[in-house]
Amino acid sequence: MRTCLPLLALLVAGCDLSLTHEPEDYDALDAAERAAADRIFARLQAYDAYLQAVSGGRHALGPIATDRNRVDVSAHDLWVVVNIGDDRIHISVWENLTSDQRTRFASWFGESLDAAAARYAVFFYDFMAVHLAGVQTVYAIQGVDWVYSNRHVFNVERDAERMGVNYLQETDPALFNYVWSTCGSIRPVGDPRWGSSYNQEFYGDNLRELTDPHDPLGYLYFVCRHMEQAELRRQMYSSSFAAEMEVLEVYRTGEY
Repeated sequence: MRTCLPLLALLVAGCDLSLTHEPEDYDALDAAERAAADRIFARLQAYDAYLQAVSGGRHALGPIATDRNRVDVSAHDLWVVVNIGDDRIHISVWENLTSDQRTRFASWFGESLDAAAARYAVFFYDFMAVHLAGVQTVYAIQGVDWVYSNRHVFNVERDAERMGVNYLQETDPALFNYVWSTCGSIRPVGDPRWGSSYNQEFYGDNLRELTDPHDPLGYLYFVCRHMEQAELRRQMYSSSFAAEMEVLEVYRTGEY
């Protein structure tokens, strides 16, 4: 199976960044991978239930919230977090990262590897699962083909995080606060390189650097910036999960 990484490559670079990867089914995973998959899947199911309730059944995440085999955690030595619209999400497990990758993550927070492992689980298996559910929401509402033809990935990621921020504020503010603090440590690490470059043009022009599966600091930095802007929007305009869902619906119809 040829899995293109990341989503941005598909939208603006013709899938020029790719790897050959055959995701393993849930039953073939080891204990650490299975525990991560269970935790991610639980987040997807909870998000999906909320999406269906708020939308009155109009929208759902689909197979990623009903089939554990659609949660791919089997990549090794690659730091993957992506949803390319094929009804599967990919998130790397801490134990499958290289030693250098684990040490690098811990260095962003100045903490031990054990503490970093716990933080990684929350950030990736909980928060990034919600973020990728937000991406899936964009696909579900606007259609994968339409998104690929009409939308830039910077804006897809932005809209996904608007959904994610409102979802967490409405259902799990403790997780929101934890991730807000974590992003507060990621920001100063990335600011020297990307602090003045939070825009669509830069994101598109620097795809390969920002989404390097060996070190995705750039991608995570932009997710954190999206989170900041989404929270600012929520506070300024009294936004909500339902309101952001309606924005996606209206944008798809062209009635805006």
